[in-house]
Amino acid sequence: MRDPVLHHRVRQLYVDTLGHITELARRWRANGCLPADADAEAVAVTFLSTMLSLIVMHRVVDDVPAATLQTGLALLGVATQAP
Repeated sequence: MRDPVLHHRVRQLYVDTLGHITELARRWRANGCLPADADAEAVAVTFLSTMLSLIVMHRVVDDVPAATLQTGLALLGVATQAP
């Protein structure tokens, strides 16, 4: 990522992908799949970060079962709710 040209190209790819996922999250919100007050950008950042992490996990450690991911994300969601 020290090569400025490569850095720009990769950054643009990630920014564009994040924009597409943000639009998708807005559609999910409009269709009732997310709460009406859901932050589409936060959903998109979390989705993209998780997706990229899953790729690394698959290549370096092992596949992550969907049930394990679902449980972990749900537990983190519960942990961030105010009492």
